[in-house]
Order: sequence, then structure tokens, then C-alpha cells
Amino acid sequence: MMDTFRTFVAAALASSSLFADEPVDFSYQILPLLSDACFHCHGPDENTREADLRLDTEEGLYGLLKGDAVVKKGDPAGSLLYQRITATDPDDQMPPPKNHRQLKGEEKELIRRWIAEGAEWGRHWSFEPIKKPAVPGGEDHSVRNEIDAFVRARLRGKGLTPSPEAEPETLLRRVALDLTGLPPAPDLAEAFLRDYPQQGEKAYEGLVDALLASPSFGERMAMYWMKVARFSESDGYQLDQVRSQYPWRDWVIQAFNRNLPYDQFILEQTAGDLLPNPTQDQIIATGFNRNHMINGEGGVDPEETRIEVVADRTETTSTAFLGLTMACARCHDHKFDPITQEDYFRFFAYFNNVDENGKSGHQAKPFLELEVPAAHRQQVEAYQANTKHHHISFPEGNRIRVAVMKDREGEPRPTHILDRGTWDQPTREVTPAPPAFLAGAQDYPANRLGLAQWMVDDENPLTARVTVNRFWELFFGRGIVKTQEDFGIQSERPSHPLLLDWLAADFREQGWDVKRLCRQIVLSATYRQTSVRDEESQRSDPDNVFLARGARFRYPSWMLRDQALAVSGLLNEELFGPSVRPYQPKNIWFTPTAGKIRYEQAKGEQLYRKSLYTFWRRTIAPANLFDASPRRICEVNVRRTNTPLHALVTLNDVTYVEAARVLAQEVLRSHAPQEAMVAAFRRVLLREPQEAELGELQSFFEEARQYYQANPGEAQALLSVGEAQSETEQPALLAAFSNVALLLLNTDETLTHQ
Repeated sequence: MMDTFRTFVAAALASSSLFADEPVDFSYQILPLLSDACFHCHGPDENTREADLRLDTEEGLYGLLKGDAVVKKGDPAGSLLYQRITATDPDDQMPPPKNHRQLKGEEKELIRRWIAEGAEWGRHWSFEPIKKPAVPGGEDHSVRNEIDAFVRARLRGKGLTPSPEAEPETLLRRVALDLTGLPPAPDLAEAFLRDYPQQGEKAYEGLVDALLASPSFGERMAMYWMKVARFSESDGYQLDQVRSQYPWRDWVIQAFNRNLPYDQFILEQTAGDLLPNPTQDQIIATGFNRNHMINGEGGVDPEETRIEVVADRTETTSTAFLGLTMACARCHDHKFDPITQEDYFRFFAYFNNVDENGKSGHQAKPFLELEVPAAHRQQVEAYQANTKHHHISFPEGNRIRVAVMKDREGEPRPTHILDRGTWDQPTREVTPAPPAFLAGAQDYPANRLGLAQWMVDDENPLTARVTVNRFWELFFGRGIVKTQEDFGIQSERPSHPLLLDWLAADFREQGWDVKRLCRQIVLSATYRQTSVRDEESQRSDPDNVFLARGARFRYPSWMLRDQALAVSGLLNEELFGPSVRPYQPKNIWFTPTAGKIRYEQAKGEQLYRKSLYTFWRRTIAPANLFDASPRRICEVNVRRTNTPLHALVTLNDVTYVEAARVLAQEVLRSHAPQEAMVAAFRRVLLREPQEAELGELQSFFEEARQYYQANPGEAQALLSVGEAQSETEQPALLAAFSNVALLLLNTDETLTHQ
């Protein structure tokens, strides 16, 4: 929970500064303060509650404590709450100094203002029903759609001015990478840059529609979902045995590409096997809840393992679709949100009836035997054989086993609240149900299908909000709610609360249409702004919370790798199939697996497949994908760092060096060195180099060429990196130009969304 506390501090400061000119809002500003500072002793958990005082309920907050009003509306001085948080005597001060949770001066002032303004009560904003607000009006001719209307209204309220549209080349690169994870294909880029000066909006809309129709759209969206779904084809723990779960990954790609409505996306992953006459694909979709780690080591108790994987499903589902930190209620009532331990185990009960055996790898029942091409089966077998634990049996023929969900037949397995969450300490029996503080489940069956139907019901206040916020972050680098993993009381305040609710309501009304939502976002003037900062917005809104300029952030490492492969022409755009093993150090798996599993690199075209298809071992994620999740648990936050250490990969990893060499070879084949420099620049950055930039590149090239002429062995070593063949009679020239290409792949403009 310490990460949550740190996040909250940022939220509280935002509330007291960025939003200081507005009336104090209880649900957005006061409730999180009380939650962080007071709920540990005066909140939902009766086991830690003191002084018989609750500050998490309306009755407790406006009630009396030993004859004194806890909160007296309009009278801060007469309110016990304000008296105690401003007390100077350590014996009277709340929270007590020993707790190290004292409120800051601006936070105390917020509470004073709230009481003085009438101390209005309200539920936490994300637990309130979604109501579609009216779109703000105005005479702003730069508004292109409803998103802009809400954002511009917020900017006017803050005295900020929106930025102009980005240059066509910048916008082209931005939208292509955002929608497909790749730079635009040369013919698409050429057509857009040719047509945009005359056709403007029509040309841009055509570009967006072409990108949304590309198979790469589904792969780009699936790459994010892999982390949320903790997808890996290994079990984790020390043995970390290999699975064949890739058909589930392929289902996700197909779902995004065929624009499966997002409510159906949730239904099929949660309970596809319980749908009437489920198809094979709908059963494969349930692999979402079998992507968890599983301990196949000797000596483990099968029931303990089973309880842990059911808990994983409980916590993954609540985080992935509802934005709730339900894991905090496994051992006791949630300290901040109104989630009781009983709520946790009633949610747990939805997943507690799976007919599973606790085994690992290919023996992990329940599974679906799936017919696959012979080459796929051979590849899976080859990877399985690459271990000292080669005792895995396969079904006959060209079949593999995919872990899926299937409930037990007969009476459901009983579920009990576990004392302190411990697997062998059952107490009271409970039945399946969503958290009691959220309404609307009474009309649905008490199984996983009923849970899924409740999550996408119009009465559910969380699912649509969480979903649109997730997609928003993919395009702007941060969500409207920054705390993607937590929409509870300790969540950060939405930067644009009305826009969030409008998007959520519109998303539901339009059939949970993901491509339509993405199209809305990228067609907005807000998205299309230049990311160049001016002094006004830098001073008033340094983090670009209110979106007075375009988003600027470091691209994820998988996208940088795929981009390098794409611009070099090496990228293998094959869809689907078994995971592959691209370049990595030979003994990368030796230490994490105690020498039991060897890394055997793929060969030929398989080396150049997109990062989505890279084999992901839980004990060690791919070494060339910095900030990569190990995928042991559900993660919804995008890991994003920017350190000089990244250059150890982007300047030295085999993939980048080989891609630079192949790019250099390609442009030199049809251009003299100086023209080739312009061609390479245009290929990587989609624009013409400025005179100063070209001068720097030429100087760098000449210096490198002289070095390699004097050191032919170094040139040959560089040209030998990777499997792609070098074709040149001038090794010093190609080696020097490879350095130029590598430099282009490492510019800030290449590495950064801008």
C-alpha cells in the first residue's frame, strides 16, 4: 500500500493547488484525505477502529463523539475534526504524531474550507452512477469533437491557451505508432504527406481509418493487454516450466482487429465457456483466467496452490476491469475502500468452482486440446525439450493443450472466508456476489457468467470509466485518472471528470466500440496539438495535466525494437503462432533457473518477428525490453523510465546494431553517401533534415569512416553482428554509415512520443 500512499500525496497536492480556485469537492478532495490520514483507525475495518468513531460514513462524520459534533456544517472552529487536526498538543493532535500521517497545511486548509462551505457529503466519485454530462458550448472554432469541447472548457477555466496542430510529419509518426505500434508504411506515409496540404482533414481521416484497419492495430492493443492479463508461456517459480498458451494471445489480437465489442471482450474472457453453445474461440478466450503462475515444484500442497490461483483470478479481474484494489481485503476489511473481507471471498467464490488439479505445464487441467499446424507443434515440442525436466507428454497428432476455464460438474465447491486469508483456515461459508457497496447483481446468476454480465451492466459505475481511461493513457501518456490500478478512494482526482463520464457513457451507448473510441481520440484537436512547450503552459501546468499541448513521453521498449526492425526492412509481419526467441545473451536463463533451462535462439525470419511474439519467461523478462513487466501478476500501469542506461540496449543490442547496418546497406544501395543520409533520415523520422542536422551527421560519418579505414577489423566485426548478410565491397563505408543509422535510431525524436 506504500505506493498508494505516495500516489495520494501527489493527488492531494494537485487538489490543493491546481484546483484551488474551485469549490471544495468532498468526493474528489476531502474523502481521499480522510482515507489516507484517518481511515486506518476510524474507517471501514472494525478490527483496527478506535474510539468507536467512523469517518467513512455520513452518520459517523456528522454525528457526536462524547457530546461534541465531529463536523459542524459551516463552523470549522466548532468541529471536533478540525480542532484535532490543527491541535498543537501531541496528546490531542490527530493523526497522532507517532503515526507519521500528519496532514500538510494546505490539506488542513482544504478541510477548513469544506466545513466552512457547508460540509457537503457525497460518495466517492467513481462509485456514483455514470451520467452523461452536457457538452460545453462556446465559439471556439478549433474544436473538432466533443473531447475538445471538454478540454477547451477546462483550459479556459485555468487561463491556458491550446497549442497549434503539430507538423504533418510529426502527426503522421505519432498516430501511426499510437495505433499500430509501428511507423507508417512508406506508401501510406507518402500518400498522406502528398495529400495533406490540399485535402487536410480528409487526408488525416483516411490515414486514421487505414491504420485502424491494419492487422497491426490488433497487435498493438494486444501488447498492452498481455501485461494486464499477466500472459506468459511459463509457469513461474523455480522450475518455470513451459506452456503452449499462445492461442489465447492470438484470440486477443483477433478480437481487437475484428473490433469485438469490449463488453463481449470481457464476457468471453471471464465466462466464454458458460455462454450458450460456446464456440472454440470463446472457450480459448477464458485462458485469460488461466494465465496465472502455478507452482509445480515437489512438496507443494495442491489445495494451497489452488487457493492461490483462485485468489489471483479474483484480484486480476477486479483490477483489470473494475480498477479496484481488492487484494487489500483478502486478510481483513479494506483499510480505505468499502470492501469487506466477506466481499473479497464472495467475489472469490465466482472463480472457486473450476475443475483444476494444481499441476503445471501441459498437465494443468482443465485444458482444451487444439489442432494446430505441424510446424507449430514441432516448435512447441522443441522448446519443451530444451530443459533438464523433459518429462512432458503431448497429445497425439498435431495437437497442443491450451489452459482454459471449466467449472466442476454437480454441486458448486463451497467457499469459506479464510482467516487472515490463509488457505487452510476456513471460517464462515459464503456465496458468490459482487462487493455489497456496488448495486445491480441481483438479476444475474451466481457464477462467472453472472459476474461478467454484472461488470458490463449499465448500473455498474466502474467498468466503462476504467476502460476509457485505459485507452486514453495509450494516446496521452497518462490517464484522465492517473492511478489506473485504483479507482477507489485513494485514487487521484480525474483531471477532466466531466470528460471521463461523457466518454464512459458514450462508449456504452455506442456498443463498447473500441475502434470508434480510438478514432474519436486521435481525430480530436487535443490529440493533434504540437508537444512543443511554451513558457505559459510550462509554468502553469508543467506536467500537462490539462492538455494545453500534445503529449510527450518515452515510447515503450517493445515499440522501439519493432520500429528499428520496421525502418530497416527486417521486420517479419507474420501474424499469430508460437512464441519465438530472438537475440538474447546465450546464458540469460541459466542463473534464474539454476542451470535447468537453456536459451536457444531462433533462426532466420523468426528473429525479426514483432515483440508481441517474443517468448516471455516469468523468472526473467526479455533482457532487451527495458521496463518490461515480468508478468507474474496483473499490471495496468505503464512502466515508463528515461535513463542513460537505456542506451546500453539501443546502441549495443544485436537487434539495433543489425537493424542499423541493414538500413545503411539499403539506402547506400541506391544513393551516394550524402543523399543516403537524407534518405535514412527521412525513413526514420519521416521529415527532411535541417541543414545543421545534416552537417552534424556528415561530420560524424567522416570521422567514423576514417576510424574504420584505419581499423578494418573493427569494421568487419560490426558488419558481422546479426544473421542478416552484409553485402559490400567497401566495409569502412558501410560500417561508418551503420553508425549514422544507429545514431538516427537513438535520437530523442525517434525514442519519444511527441
